[in-house]
Amino acid sequence: MKLFFYRDQKGMANFGDDLNLWLWEKLIPGVFDQDESSIFVGIGTILNDGVPRANRTVVFGSGVGYRATIPRIDSSWKVYCVRGPLSANALGLDSSFSVADAGLLLAKVYSRKSTMGKIKYSLMPHALSTQDGGSVYARVCSDMGIGLIDAREPIETVLEKISATEVLLTEAMHGAIAAEALGVPWVPIATRKFIYPFKWHDWCASMSLEYKPEHLFPLWNPSKEQTFIDSVRRKSKEFIVSMKLRKIINRCKPIGASEDLRQEKIDTLYCRLMEFEQDYNDGMFK
Repeated sequence: MKLFFYRDQKGMANFGDDLNLWLWEKLIPGVFDQDESSIFVGIGTILNDGVPRANRTVVFGSGVGYRATIPRIDSSWKVYCVRGPLSANALGLDSSFSVADAGLLLAKVYSRKSTMGKIKYSLMPHALSTQDGGSVYARVCSDMGIGLIDAREPIETVLEKISATEVLLTEAMHGAIAAEALGVPWVPIATRKFIYPFKWHDWCASMSLEYKPEHLFPLWNPSKEQTFIDSVRRKSKEFIVSMKLRKIINRCKPIGASEDLRQEKIDTLYCRLMEFEQDYNDGMFK
């Protein structure tokens, strides 16, 4: 059985996508190989016409989105759960299949370290935002005395930094999901239109939360050919972003699911994963 998840065509690392290789091997070691006759659709917004054809297709905690065509579920598919109610509805599934994003299972393999609360606030931009403006985000965060989490860093580095913060300001959805798994309050941020609201609404609905992001100007790394006017504009935008971040920190109330609901979702995901593992061991997908 082959694990299917999104891989950036240019090889850019991304926390949410890379969680697949890290998390599943810890939860269900030895299950995946390169046999494409059966596939396991894992963490990500990947339930679309990009899902490869296979004799058997397993879906676990994935979300619908990013492409126009929604896959048709037939007898060759086995769905254990999807990210949220919007995905379940789009696929024509009963509401019982709407559980949560499988990334919440981080709670089963990773606990907050003794460094928890070491940093009051941390900002986690989307991986593409950091790619385009990482040096500027680093300067802004340093000047403000807040942490910066790069979604392209290794999984455990990101988890350590989320663990060490009291409140996470995040544009990366799986940053928010990891924060939920670790019990860290968070505030949703958006800088550009490529932030896909459907996936956020889908997951937030599964956790009885409302997605209302705070908006920031996007930041860009300075070009080598920038003029004096370009420099003035860049510094002005940095100042505006800094002021907006201060307002968010001072005004916004961090969100997070209730402890009871969070634990219920984690337990349900884990029970369904154990169901999958039993089915796999019984030869259902051969």
